[in-house]
Amino acid sequence: MANNKIKVIKEGYLPSSLMVNLTTLDLSGNPFDCSCENLWLRKWMNNILHQNPNIFSNNYPKTYQCATPSSLKGTLLKSYNPTEEDCRPWGHVLMDIIITSSAIVIVFSCVAVLYIHRWNIRYILHAILKRRKKYTPLNEADFHYDVYVAYSDKDRPWIRDELWRKLDNEKGLKLYIRDKSEDPGVSKCDSIVDNMYDSRKVILVISGNFMSCPWCQYQLQVAQNRSVQVGPDWLIPVVLGDLKIRHVTKSLHVLLKQTNMITWSEEETAKQLFWSQLLASIEKCRDLNDVEDDSLKST
Repeated sequence: MANNKIKVIKEGYLPSSLMVNLTTLDLSGNPFDCSCENLWLRKWMNNILHQNPNIFSNNYPKTYQCATPSSLKGTLLKSYNPTEEDCRPWGHVLMDIIITSSAIVIVFSCVAVLYIHRWNIRYILHAILKRRKKYTPLNEADFHYDVYVAYSDKDRPWIRDELWRKLDNEKGLKLYIRDKSEDPGVSKCDSIVDNMYDSRKVILVISGNFMSCPWCQYQLQVAQNRSVQVGPDWLIPVVLGDLKIRHVTKSLHVLLKQTNMITWSEEETAKQLFWSQLLASIEKCRDLNDVEDDSLKST
């Protein structure tokens, strides 16, 4: 079979009876096509050489050369070792690319959705766990605190010097202030939901610091979910300082439209108005005796 202008030898070209009893084979001098057309030939040659190193003529490998393509002309056939991956049809490769790209897009989309709704998800998971523990909604008479205060740690001086002094020291209201009331050994999620639901009113001290704090955002979400069930009077938003546009999220915008926002100012006359409005909002009770925690039941 030497010098026969053989370019390609595929599986099945040689009779099976010949292949079984083959001891020598001379393919020298043929103009081999070094392309994926000869993938089977190169794999077979490599395998057979391991079994019988002398199967080819004494001129192997120097007279076994590539003739095409032109870029490989004169290259020893021995040096051409394509793989199955190299020889996959472009249609399959393109399909793999499309599938992989689609999977990446889907994963990133899911991650984005989970990130955007992370606080809703966290709240729902917490609510489910509470329901499994047979959590019972609280009635008006069972409230342990008059007011739950949600605030950023960076606004702690105002909480201590203004809000606590006025509502606790002067008015005798029982406030849930995280720094003073938090129970050790209780998870943060449990502490927020349990104590917020154990309070007759909730004050959200909204500021740039508050809107930049993930845990404050979680408290905002829990409070909004609860207020849907018990009414907007339960929630009292207090705006501390000027809010930049970037801080006014869709969620906050809806909250401020549905509730009576109270704004703090350092002017003495404005302070008097602030305390008057805040105390009136706290004293404005809503009968919660027959209100079930539908947010927990619906989840």
